[in-house]
Amino acid sequence: MTDSDYNNNAAQVSLSTPPSPNCPQADLAVTKTQSTDVFAAGAPVTYTMTLLNSGPSAADGTNIRDAITSFANYNAGAPYDYISIEASFVGCSASGGAVCPADANFNTVSATGIDYTLFDTTVPSLPVGGALTVVYTMTPTIVGTQRCSTGAGYIQNEFRANLPSGLTDSNYNNNASQVTIQTPRAPDCPQTDLEVTKTQSSNVCVAGQPITYTMTLLNHGPNAVDQVQITDSITNFANYTYGAPYQYINTSTAFVGCTAAGGAVCPDASNFGSPSQAGIDVMLFSTSVPKLPVGGTVTVVYTMTPTALPVPSCGNSASSYIQNTFSASVPAGYTDVGPAANSASVSLPVSCADISVNKKVDPVTTSVSGSAVVYTIDVANAAGSAAASNVAFSDPLPSGFVYSNAVCTAQTPNAICGAVAYDAASRTVSSTISTLPEGGIVRFVITGSAGNTAGTFANTASAAVAPGWLDPVPASNSSTVNFQIFNTSSLITVTKKVAGLPAAGMPAAMTFTGTITCGAQAPQKWSATVAAGALSGDSAALTFYDKDACTVTEDTPPAAPNGYTWVGSATIAPNPTNVLGPTTPLSEVVTNTLSALPPCKLTIIKIALTATGSPATGTASFSFAGSGAGVPATTVVVTNAGAGSQAIDDLAAGQTYTWTETALAGWKLDSIQCTDQNGAAPTSTITTDVAKRQLGIALASGEALVCTFTNRQTDTTVPPDEPSGKLKAVPVMDAWKLLLMALAVAALGMAGLRRAERR
Repeated sequence: MTDSDYNNNAAQVSLSTPPSPNCPQADLAVTKTQSTDVFAAGAPVTYTMTLLNSGPSAADGTNIRDAITSFANYNAGAPYDYISIEASFVGCSASGGAVCPADANFNTVSATGIDYTLFDTTVPSLPVGGALTVVYTMTPTIVGTQRCSTGAGYIQNEFRANLPSGLTDSNYNNNASQVTIQTPRAPDCPQTDLEVTKTQSSNVCVAGQPITYTMTLLNHGPNAVDQVQITDSITNFANYTYGAPYQYINTSTAFVGCTAAGGAVCPDASNFGSPSQAGIDVMLFSTSVPKLPVGGTVTVVYTMTPTALPVPSCGNSASSYIQNTFSASVPAGYTDVGPAANSASVSLPVSCADISVNKKVDPVTTSVSGSAVVYTIDVANAAGSAAASNVAFSDPLPSGFVYSNAVCTAQTPNAICGAVAYDAASRTVSSTISTLPEGGIVRFVITGSAGNTAGTFANTASAAVAPGWLDPVPASNSSTVNFQIFNTSSLITVTKKVAGLPAAGMPAAMTFTGTITCGAQAPQKWSATVAAGALSGDSAALTFYDKDACTVTEDTPPAAPNGYTWVGSATIAPNPTNVLGPTTPLSEVVTNTLSALPPCKLTIIKIALTATGSPATGTASFSFAGSGAGVPATTVVVTNAGAGSQAIDDLAAGQTYTWTETALAGWKLDSIQCTDQNGAAPTSTITTDVAKRQLGIALASGEALVCTFTNRQTDTTVPPDEPSGKLKAVPVMDAWKLLLMALAVAALGMAGLRRAERR
């Protein structure tokens, strides 16, 4: 039930009682004096304190208390042992009927510290007009070290009296009295001026990309200072402002190194941590610098890598920052004249935007080759996000889609599209969305048609926040759709023909290759072999989807057969083809033409010399073993009067030939030299090995070579001279005659070559 008026639910009455009588009154008055106001270590100071009861009532049981407070020790700091106090009770005297407390109630004190109680006791009898006088001595002694730069201290002694319960003091203002002795001021601390600086390598937060922190400590002097405390910490305001569970960004730190200059010494590396954690506050290090002279510097380098953690949304705030603070402080006993420069901070802005992509394709299921296809992609920024700028949009289109156009339109107020671009090489539509506010949406529409390649084609569009932004749900940054294309296909066969050969066809099988490309379809390689004895060959049939025209190319053909060279480029017909289909086979003819190379010639000239270098008399027969296509197995050159030659015709260009001279008793090979028929350096590739008595030639087309083998007798005898068979001494010929003879032999060889050419 409900009471409609609570104001009348209660009533009270009261009955007054007589007031209590006033307490008896008394007026206590205390005084305190000290024998000197000047501090002197070891010199006693006498404290004299008096208590008087001015009435009108007796004040038996009055409490009296006396205490010393050493503010000198307090200013000097812990352990407060700068001054020692020696306090001794001298005596108590009473007058006017008053009675002193027993002597046992008065303490003797010897201690350092701050507060000392000399006595706290009661006066047995204190009639009106009664008085007490208490005397103490206090001797201060300096036993410790005063903290530098502390102000002047003092020693205070207070005497106080309080009436017992049941009495009222008519004047409380005269119930306590103090005296003080000022102690000396401490000397100034050594001064120094520390300065710290801090920088970060970038002001843009990119998840996974390290930020380098560089922090420097400098001592400007005028004094060196050791054991300077240095501290560095990260405050992740991003995690704090986004709210519990404070797990939006993980900061992974790594100590890079510490360098010192100017005589300074770095802390040991073990003092620098490398924490990796989410949360709000992260302590990187707190340590001291062993040595920091004037002008000395210590530089510490760290890296911090921010990593976005998976969370459902941008939380409580869309914009925040990660702060890193480096600070330094002088140890006790020093004064920093510029403490404002002892701390430095850098901040890394972090903004949050939850970007999502939603893609659709029309038609949803299948498309016939050549039919229209439309992609629609919405890029949105979720509620609770900051207004994102420069959001990167990208849509690499599938090979089965033929691009026509792409546009972007804003779907919500304040959303602003950027320019839309299409890169034909990568088949990618891209744009940078200028502004995407909280809850904003922009829409991309990409139009085109289904290509000729049948199959199912996946297409993924994506959007990403700009560097410096956090996207809490990266899984929503892309969207994929599929569409299917149907088409018929046709077969293409390549027929390879070789022209310029005799009816006997190819001397050996040869394989030719190339590529067929039909529109946007994947290129395919063709391969056709022309068998030995044949003039053409067919490739395997290749399948291509209809509705595309095709282009056929041939790779560089193999080396031409010996004695032939390829002439011009291959002829390919038809090229390009007509549009394929429907389901119609096509034959492509690729023709290469060979041309026979002119034959080559070799004249072997043999020079036979005596041991002394003169032309050998008589005749000598030298034999050469030949190898290579069409070359005689044995060639014999007969010398007469020191010279002879033999021509070898119809050698095939492009072939490699070898002639090896058979060793002849009594002779050694001195040299092998080759020129062309005009005495110039040959075009063919020549190799000689005198030790093996061997000549190798890779013949160039149509070249006529002259190669001279020079042999020398191994003694001064010559073969028998007909008809007697007796050995003759070799006549000596001077150098001019020998040169003329070699030239004559060469001329005879050239004449023979020219006659052979005329035939």
